[in-house]
Amino acid sequence: MRKNDIKAVLLLSTTVSGLSGMSIASTAMAQTAGEEAAVEVVVTGSRIKKPNLQSSSPITTISAADIKASGATRVEDMVNTLPSVFAADGAMQSNGASGTATVNLRGLGTSRTLVLLNGSRMAPGSPVQPAADLNQIPAALIERVDILTGGASAVYGSDAMAGVVNFVMKKKFEGVRLDLNTSFYQHHNDSDYASVVSNRGFALPESNVVDGKATDVTLVAGVNSESGKGNATVYASYRTVQALLQSERDYSACTLSSFSTCGGSSTSYPGRFFTSDYAKSYTIDTSASRLASYSAATGAYNYGPLNYYQRPDEKYSLGGFITYDFSDTLHFKSEVMLTDDTSTGQIAPSGIFLSEMSINCNNPLMTTEQKTAFYCSSSMIANGDTTTVAIGRRNVEAGGRQYEMNHTSYRLRGELTGQINEVWDFSLNMQYGSTNYKQVTKNEVSLERAQKALLVVTDPSTGNAVCQSYLDGTDKNCVPYNIWSIGGVSSAALKYISAQGVQWGGTGEQIVSLNTSGDLGAYGVKLPWAGEGLKTSLGLEYRRQWLDFDADDNLRNGLLAGSGGKTTPVSGSYDVKEVFTELLVPVAQDKTLIKDLSLELGYRISDYSSFGKNDSYKAMVSYAPVEGLRFRGGYNRAVRAPSVTELYSANSVGLFDGNDGCGVDDPSTETPTYTAAQCALTGVTAAQYNNVLSSTAGQYNRLGGGNVDLKPETGDTYTFGFVYTPDFLKGFNLTVDYFNIKIEDKISSIGAQYILDQCATTGNSFYCSKVHRASGTGSLWLSEEGYIEDTLYNTGSYKTSGFDIEANYSRKLPLGRLQLSYMGTVLEELITQATDTSDPYDCAGYFDSSCGWSNPKYRHRAKATWQSPWDWDATVTWRYFGKVDNFYGPDTSGTYASSIDAYNYIDLYASYALKSNTTLRIGVNNVFDKDPPILPNSDGTNGNTYPQVYDALGRYVFAGISLSF
Repeated sequence: MRKNDIKAVLLLSTTVSGLSGMSIASTAMAQTAGEEAAVEVVVTGSRIKKPNLQSSSPITTISAADIKASGATRVEDMVNTLPSVFAADGAMQSNGASGTATVNLRGLGTSRTLVLLNGSRMAPGSPVQPAADLNQIPAALIERVDILTGGASAVYGSDAMAGVVNFVMKKKFEGVRLDLNTSFYQHHNDSDYASVVSNRGFALPESNVVDGKATDVTLVAGVNSESGKGNATVYASYRTVQALLQSERDYSACTLSSFSTCGGSSTSYPGRFFTSDYAKSYTIDTSASRLASYSAATGAYNYGPLNYYQRPDEKYSLGGFITYDFSDTLHFKSEVMLTDDTSTGQIAPSGIFLSEMSINCNNPLMTTEQKTAFYCSSSMIANGDTTTVAIGRRNVEAGGRQYEMNHTSYRLRGELTGQINEVWDFSLNMQYGSTNYKQVTKNEVSLERAQKALLVVTDPSTGNAVCQSYLDGTDKNCVPYNIWSIGGVSSAALKYISAQGVQWGGTGEQIVSLNTSGDLGAYGVKLPWAGEGLKTSLGLEYRRQWLDFDADDNLRNGLLAGSGGKTTPVSGSYDVKEVFTELLVPVAQDKTLIKDLSLELGYRISDYSSFGKNDSYKAMVSYAPVEGLRFRGGYNRAVRAPSVTELYSANSVGLFDGNDGCGVDDPSTETPTYTAAQCALTGVTAAQYNNVLSSTAGQYNRLGGGNVDLKPETGDTYTFGFVYTPDFLKGFNLTVDYFNIKIEDKISSIGAQYILDQCATTGNSFYCSKVHRASGTGSLWLSEEGYIEDTLYNTGSYKTSGFDIEANYSRKLPLGRLQLSYMGTVLEELITQATDTSDPYDCAGYFDSSCGWSNPKYRHRAKATWQSPWDWDATVTWRYFGKVDNFYGPDTSGTYASSIDAYNYIDLYASYALKSNTTLRIGVNNVFDKDPPILPNSDGTNGNTYPQVYDALGRYVFAGISLSF
């Protein structure tokens, strides 16, 4: 634990503090024995205390029963089933994974969704990912999840642009409970792509596989004090998830370049070797260790099978909650939580990624044919001169590159609430959260040592092939790296060139807040048409966020071949002081056609040390003309301050999935997509045109990073809807809400592919100034000299609109009870304007390119539960994803998917109360083992699909047991 961590713990332990948390509940069905379920909507997105307040903002709740029925051991999997939630970071990512799990409301980005735990803000999840990490939340302890969609910055502060997700934990537990859960995937490999894989000569998985097992164990214990005033609850949980490789599914056993062909990478095995002028490229003939002309059709490396579909994960969680009532008017709550999570990403082996390396022409490991092919003349051979060879050689002997990511998080919070008098109450809060992060990159190649190991000469004293650096004494550890013959790489050479990189850091947040609320009706402050008086809330808050990040020399200096560019250390912090207030105005009550009419106002002013002051505000209306029907709507001005990661993260070169319209795979048979004039705008010289090589892996260099000059982004949210609970249909309720959100001055990178295409097609100097091609080759991927500058800016906007629909119905049957629920989202538009001057584009109903993962115009989740009279319940769930089209338009060449058809998934779940203290659970998701959509040449895929959106691994089987003592 760092020094700041220790100070915070000591300070918290001596401070009694509290928070007026978010008290929100959703459409709920309460019932008593022998009666129809009574429908009650008790929701609030306000700090004003009023138990029967009807929310002016759309709110949805996921209950503990919903969570168990989903079979989710990962919180992200459960949240992602909601129609208003779009896919985000999670366990189904490998290449570029942060090791965190995040939530993305409305498709506006994870940083624009404020995540709360027990009504208070969660700290940033990682120094490389500013959003809250859902891995910190123990799934078995969740009592409910409340989701308020729409801007809420006036009430909850920065980041609530798209909405708020509040995870409410079970507290005040008495006794002991043990929860055991296990799950696995079962899949039949019988897709149409098996023949594509086998025709290319690659291995196929078994026809019937059972894999990807996950286990979650949680122990909860609680005790009440003898007086009944206090409770202490503690918990411990353990989760382990097994790795699942892409080789275990036939549709991902090769990296598809079209629906009928396997593609791959030019960094291959036994290798691709370019002459110094890039006029010719060769490989090693596997039958005779002779040179042969390289062909992408047969020589491209199949990098998919070694990539993880599901990352392995191991998580430990410990924590506790203490509550104590000092009196009827003074209450204390506290929470302590610790999570240690380790997850490993794996992608294809590292290697020398077509880097230009010096080769001495008298290398004894090379044949005369090989030396001649790479322009070694007889005099150069005699003199030991060097030639340049661009080498793309996959280091298959070392196995896949691995990124072991560890996050250790701490959360401490105290809460003191009470009444000042009969009118006013108060809350005082202090909390501290931090995350320590470490990533170890394994099985990498040191470019510096690889270069030494390629300069091989004959030792005159022994006649053996040795490194030049060994002979001259500059590096006695060097071992020759023989890549010129099949099986030539020795274990000693492999050990010498192998390297690892380590990066580490931390991020955290401190919060102190004070809030008071009161009923001004006690002083006679009310409107003449209302029976209730005005209510108000006033508060102060102080927050501080910080970030530290560093790396070892290998990463700092960019010495590892497959880890992108240089990793620069960075640190920074900011603090904010805020004043906020709310006012609830009952305008009229119990009048003709006005059962209730109220106005809700809010304002917050924030003063940031990083950029100064800004404000947010809201005006909402709630109108019930009669009992059972309520209209609601209003306006929210939301703000999001740049996070410490966005402000201070270092600029470094990484990779992005895309294409270079000025590149070709084979200069002798192809021509670029763009004309010579268009390519000249991007920096391609006349001599380079038609000679710039494409990356067969579809990955290019991108310079990304933070920007200390960032300002806040602002959002305007309009909502309007109604809640209907008719008297004539007991147990039924319906909510329909329209949302319209626009975010301006968005904090975002523009998009490397967008920059490149805009430069070529428009010649705009702003975009063209950000394209940096390598001077000799014109490449954007062969070396770090070529890249696209794509750091963060305040530029452009986002806009989305649509409808949320939710319905619930509960009815008593002759045998048991039937409960029906439906949640659906109609997406009208999801518009991005990359810069202030660029044309906007709409991603509603599209995927790929600038739209990223799938954005269907319609999604829903419908459930039917039968509560039988025999101590068991059964649930069937129908998940639906609407059809989406490719943003590029229809394709007739068979190289990419023109569209993704609508997807339907059926899930089954049952629970049985075996005894009063024992409950058994079993379920199957994706009952019919439906294959995911296959998407060759699509941006952002993992295993030729979008596994964070669709069920990529087949039938998901889960079971669990709860034991109470």
